[in-house]
Amino acid sequence: MFAFFILNYKQRRLVVLIDLSACATLGLQLRDIANFIQSLPASAKVSAGYMNYGSAALLGPLSTNHAQAAKNLSLPNGFPGSNGSPFFCLSDLAKHWPSTDLSARREVVMITDGVDNYSRRYDPLDPYVAAATTDSVRAGLVVYSIYWRDRGRMDDRSYASFDGQSQLAALTQATGGTSYWEGNGNPVSFGP
Repeated sequence: MFAFFILNYKQRRLVVLIDLSACATLGLQLRDIANFIQSLPASAKVSAGYMNYGSAALLGPLSTNHAQAAKNLSLPNGFPGSNGSPFFCLSDLAKHWPSTDLSARREVVMITDGVDNYSRRYDPLDPYVAAATTDSVRAGLVVYSIYWRDRGRMDDRSYASFDGQSQLAALTQATGGTSYWEGNGNPVSFGP
């Protein structure tokens, strides 16, 4: 799945943002995520972080030291359904982007199910999604998402999967990115 990011931009800033509540089931994918980070062009600055109760908790500064950024990945103590809203976290990242370089391409890869536990219904005018979209566009972020179902709280129902995927698709399309998912289940691998 990560193959679409291997583009050679001279100035590139990328944050891989992982839903904290997905971490309990995401362990087998950490190697693919680390390999992706290490495969980026040498000039790309990257950081990984977790969506943590409404904020984006980065594991380090944006850096061309891809090996260190990959090494920072770990499974924190998140539990399924613990993160309230991935959209709050994206808004936080957009408002506190870790670089002031306006000439660089700014990209975010969100790994989440897109389920907003503060607004548990499909609403194309969801204010949290709208705010995250506005904040991302203002900050010049291109957002991509990889759907990873965490099976927490109430997102074991198909409507929650549909809602999360639909909201992520609307967000990524508005920012110039793309959403990736394989039905209602998790991908077997994030590798190409």
